[in-house]
Amino acid sequence: MLKHLSSRYNIEDMDHVERNNIYIPEIQMTWGSAWSALRKSWQGFYAARRTGDSESIDMLLERISMIRKYMGLEDEGTYY
Repeated sequence: MLKHLSSRYNIEDMDHVERNNIYIPEIQMTWGSAWSALRKSWQGFYAARRTGDSESIDMLLERISMIRKYMGLEDEGTYY
């Protein structure tokens, strides 16, 4: 079972190929691309936090929240 279940898409019963090919029109990405963008955004967030780049931190947190929203993933709340 997946750790994160979507409130917008029934991904629990899908295999990884089917799940990764779901198109999310609001962000013009597939599920797989969105997941990759989310991972890269988190990596950028942690790098920006290490360097104290508050502008990048804010931008990345907005991006993370937006991607998660359209994927139907529960908001994690406070990020740091």
